[in-house]
Order: sequence, then C-alpha cells, then structure tokens
Amino acid sequence: MLTELEKLENKLEDFEMVRYRMDVEGFHYCFKHYSSFIDVDDDEFHRLRKMYLEVSGDLENYVTKKIETLNYRIDRLRDEEEPVQNDEPTTFDLYLKYKDEFAGYEDVPSYDWFLHELRFNDKFREKYGKNNS
Repeated sequence: MLTELEKLENKLEDFEMVRYRMDVEGFHYCFKHYSSFIDVDDDEFHRLRKMYLEVSGDLENYVTKKIETLNYRIDRLRDEEEPVQNDEPTTFDLYLKYKDEFAGYEDVPSYDWFLHELRFNDKFREKYGKNNS
C-alpha cells in the first residue's frame, strides 16, 4: 500500500512526464497523436484533454471548410469572368468529384493541394483535369 507521500510523488512524476512530452513532441501532437496518457490518474486532466482534442478538431475543420468555401466562391467569380463552354465543370466541381474518391476517409487532400497538383503534376492533370471530367 502506497503512502500519501508516494501517491503524490507518483502523480508529480506523471505530470512531469506529460509536460516533458508536450515540450518534446509539441503540444498538439502530444495529445492528438502521441498518447492518450491512460496511466495518468486524474479525471480533470482527461476531461480537459478530450475537450482540447474536440475543440482543436472543430477549429481545424472550420479552417479547412472556410478555405474550400472561399476557393469555391473565387472559382465561381473567375468562371463568370471567363464563361464556361459546353457545361464544362469548374475546377471546384472537379475537386468535389476527386474528393468523392476519399469517401469514408478522414484525411482528404485539400482544395489547395488539388490546385497545386493540377498546375504542376502532368499525370494528375491528365487524370483529374478538365479534359477528363
């Protein structure tokens, strides 16, 4: 049976280990990818850790969706400047079709990545560009 002093020292060691991992791995990576710290016996710590993961995920999704929405609006305005011929799909329409290939996956390439690949990757452009819709 542990004494009160030993219990406190063990808790201190657990939290020093968490702080060390935060410093070494980086705060976000530490909690999202490195460990769930099941050995840390502290309900408040785990409540806050789970809240952090939820809120950081919400923020990440918000930023991703905002970028997609803004790119979509920009593409639509560009398409108005240069009318689409023969119901040709917009670049964003092509991205949405491409994104369908990732149904069920969490890590879907961003619209910015898609645009980059269309510009600089010939094989990607052949497969997913306007001439192949």
